[in-house]
Amino acid sequence: MNDDAPIWLRELVTPWDVYLHGATAIVHAARTQYQDVCISDSPACGRTQFLDGSVQSSQADEFIYHEALVQPAMYAVGAPRTALVLGGGEGAT
Repeated sequence: MNDDAPIWLRELVTPWDVYLHGATAIVHAARTQYQDVCISDSPACGRTQFLDGSVQSSQADEFIYHEALVQPAMYAVGAPRTALVLGGGEGAT
């Protein structure tokens, strides 16, 4: 564990497992009507979005989700002229 990380964000994975995410800054934290939102900067993952304490997306791996979401449909259609993406998460798709 890196003791130099000034901030540790805890993610409860199961009732017996917790992941700690080291962060250098909290960019934004708020409680909305529906959820807790936290955006942090991490040397390991870049900018990371947490919803209700669970990682949703990070700069380091967001492309994996978005490519897997879009590419199969694009290949199936061939040469689409327009596209509508619904449920694209935080808008990165």
